Amino acid sequence: MQGHTNLTVSIIGQYTTFDRTTTFTFGSGITVNRTTDDSRTHHRDPEHQHRSRGPARRVPVSLRPQRERRFSGANFTVTPSLALISAITPNTALQGQTIQVEVTGQNTHWDSTTVFQFGAGIGVTSAQVNSYTDATLSLTLPALAPVGSTNASAHTGGEVANITNGFVVQAGTPLLLSPDRVRCRSKAPSSLRSEPGNSQWLTNPPTVSYGTGVLLTNVVVTGDTSLTVNGYVQPTTSIGWRNLTVSSGTQVLGLPNASTSLLRAGGDQ
Repeated sequence: MQGHTNLTVSIIGQYTTFDRTTTFTFGSGITVNRTTDDSRTHHRDPEHQHRSRGPARRVPVSLRPQRERRFSGANFTVTPSLALISAITPNTALQGQTIQVEVTGQNTHWDSTTVFQFGAGIGVTSAQVNSYTDATLSLTLPALAPVGSTNASAHTGGEVANITNGFVVQAGTPLLLSPDRVRCRSKAPSSLRSEPGNSQWLTNPPTVSYGTGVLLTNVVVTGDTSLTVNGYVQPTTSIGWRNLTVSSGTQVLGLPNASTSLLRAGGDQ
């Protein structure tokens, strides 16, 4: 297991001539402390190191001072350690929020190289490791991050500490985001598009309004958080910015100065 120290292993060779000059290597991250020569085909070999991780590995053997020869064939497997993330405090935040959390590890060896990762598109904007088992992180949650619990992990070399469903994303405050700037002809229909955050329009088809003089002929819901509106601006509608209102059940979302109608005499623009 990763982190095991002073493990004694026996190496048995075939057609080998092991002696006190023979060196043994187990790959990156594993240290051979000392060897005891039992015979020309048998060695006892204590080893240790943490963070090694991976599949079974070949064990090459070098013999000196004769002409150097290398032997391999036996496999040694490193298994995961007991490292885990035991707590995240606080362990919940709203969509679109930026927060600071404290992450606590168990059997971990965190340092400046440790990489912390969260699911649901959550970004780790900064990480300060305070000790082998404690770190302070700054998290940024996307406005449309999936609501619900998500996993987190910490990677330090080959050591991987995980927590399942250790952080919860909550629905944020509903709002409207970046609708298109409307530039309409006076006689032809035009397309308007709005994208909200934290809304559920598929279950509650909304009613859309741009105010007097902008007639909407069709509202197409393309997702829980997006819709397309078809309509046109009447020739006598006043020029200027329009307020957008989207109503869905008891939820009413508004965005002042969402779009502007640009009209020109003759109805060509």
